[in-house]
Parts: sequence; structure tokens; C-alpha cells
Amino acid sequence: MSNVLAYFGTIPGMMMPFNVPVDINSDDIIASGYEDVDVFAYTRPIVYDALSQRLSELVSLSPDWDGYGAVVPDIATYTTAIDFLKKIDQKTLSYLDEDDIVPTPYGTIVLDFANGQNLVSIEIGENKIGFFTEFSDGKNSESEGDVWMNIVSEKLSAALNRLDSCLN
Repeated sequence: MSNVLAYFGTIPGMMMPFNVPVDINSDDIIASGYEDVDVFAYTRPIVYDALSQRLSELVSLSPDWDGYGAVVPDIATYTTAIDFLKKIDQKTLSYLDEDDIVPTPYGTIVLDFANGQNLVSIEIGENKIGFFTEFSDGKNSESEGDVWMNIVSEKLSAALNRLDSCLN
């Protein structure tokens, strides 16, 4: 028996609107006769929701949002950013604060993952993802931008994994 925080769409016998958090007991679902319901298929991490909400705010900016002719990130950039976040594990997502998701004047979006003084800064465009690192040990890497093929590059993945091994 375990309790889970779940976000539900419509599940037979449970009339809860989508995106309403509920605390349920997984055994209650099984006892209700819905053994086929995979509780975890209906869960979505709260951290991800906050980050995706921040991304949606960026595509809602007004043109010239900085007063100097800044371009608003378009839906393709937003989609690439969302797809990227879906590929990142929860531990790594914990290094990204929603305040560290910022637009650039060029219509791209920057995600700054930080662990103490260590940083992986990722810039996402319509179909490319670039990054640079600033690690306290000086062993840094960068990429001008790889075409996004719905797969995190090995180099970027290695950089993000290094955040776990860094001391704050």
C-alpha cells in the first residue's frame, strides 16, 4: 500500500477534472475493480509542471518585450524546450529553478541548471540546442548547437550528469 500524489484525466469511476492534485491510496484503485489502471501512468511531476508553466509564459511575451526589439520565442522553440525537459530525469530537473528559465532577445530560451557554483547553461532554439558549462574544477565543455532530434546529445548528457557529482 502506498500513497501517491496524482494528476488525473478521466479514469472510469473517478470523476475528477484533469490537473487536480489528489492524494490516493494505490490499493484503493485496485480494490475498486480497476486493476488495469497504472497509477504512475497518470502522474506528472510537480516540478515539470512549474517549468512548463514558465515556458508557456515566455511564448506569451509581447513583441519587443525588452524595449530593444527582442523577438518572442515561437511555438517551435517552446515545443523543443518542452520535448527537452521531458527527456531530463527528476534529479537533474531539481537543478533547474523556474526563475532560471529566461528568454533571449533572439527568440531562444535559456535554461540554467546549477548545483552550487557549477552551471550548465542550455540555449534552445527552434530546432537546435547549444550549451556551455562553468564547473568549479575548470573542466568545461560547450556546444554551439546540435540539431534537436528528440535525443539529448552525449556531450550535453555528460555535462548534466556532472552536476550530480559536484559538491555545493
